[in-house]
Amino acid sequence: MPFRYYLYQEKDKKKLSGRPGLGLQHPVALHYDYPVAVLISGQTFSAAAEFCAVAYSNDRAVFIGEETGGAYEGNHSGQLIETKLPFSKVSIWIPTVKYVMDVRKPQQTGHGILPNKPVQASVDAYLQQEDTVMQEALQWARSLQ
Repeated sequence: MPFRYYLYQEKDKKKLSGRPGLGLQHPVALHYDYPVAVLISGQTFSAAAEFCAVAYSNDRAVFIGEETGGAYEGNHSGQLIETKLPFSKVSIWIPTVKYVMDVRKPQQTGHGILPNKPVQASVDAYLQQEDTVMQEALQWARSLQ
């Protein structure tokens, strides 16, 4: 089923056109139509968070883990301008393009994608090399059989 990815992109308060992801997107002929689990955490950001936002908005996946680091509604990135702070001499990068996702209204504005199945990874589990999020995803997959 066709879908939209970005609602719009903006730079210098002007809407951009003719850029990838704008307009109606069409799935390829051979696409996957079965249940999908997406494992997310605070380290899920940038294009990964955008993908999650579109999949979430279109009910195409179950999200397992923790809230994404990237926002549901979009982000600022794209072309970057570097500047050096005058006293500390620390370099910072300032994004110049606003990406607004074409997604349904969020449950809570200003957040990332909230998981359908929250799993808080603990320090103890990490030290024991236990992937509790993956274990939850496998349990979810087994429940489908």
